[in-house]
Amino acid sequence: MQTAFAYWLLTVLSAGIAAFVGAYLKQKAQNLATHEDIQNLVQQVEATTAATKAIEGRISDEFWNKQRVWEMKRDISLGLLANARLMQEAISELNVRVNMLERYQEGTVERRETMRQKLEILEKWNSASNSFHSRRNEASIFCSRDVVYAAANISTNLIEWYDIALTGKITDFGQLGKNWQVTLQPLYAAIQKELGISNS
Repeated sequence: MQTAFAYWLLTVLSAGIAAFVGAYLKQKAQNLATHEDIQNLVQQVEATTAATKAIEGRISDEFWNKQRVWEMKRDISLGLLANARLMQEAISELNVRVNMLERYQEGTVERRETMRQKLEILEKWNSASNSFHSRRNEASIFCSRDVVYAAANISTNLIEWYDIALTGKITDFGQLGKNWQVTLQPLYAAIQKELGISNS
């Protein structure tokens, strides 16, 4: 009976130890599986974060590039308008000086002063014209055809008016102003369209 009791005790102890070890190993296996799951989740989150940052970087770069191009278009457009205005002003001033020169006799102080003013105006014209044409060349790279064509049309008209002003034959400045507004309108419209500016 003692042997049977010893076997029974050994069996109970073995079963208890086996149950304990089984439960322990089961818990360890669950912990290990959970740990591996967490590691997998961490890796997935890291991969998702890296992909998100890469996408954000591309979007940010694309937005920055678009913004920079828009700013260049704006600067070119405003430069075209400013230089066209300076050229138009020079035409009016030149016409006045040419007419004044005809009133003064050779060698007089007034004639020399008017001639000096005429030369300053010609320098103003040349500077504005060079800047205008530089901006027009930039526009051919960055802006639409509409802006380039409108700028070319203004350039042609201004050169024609300049040639007339050199002879002092512009007599109707009101009509010249109207012609100027008509000539500028396509450039204004093209620039507004180019920059996405609504006129309404």
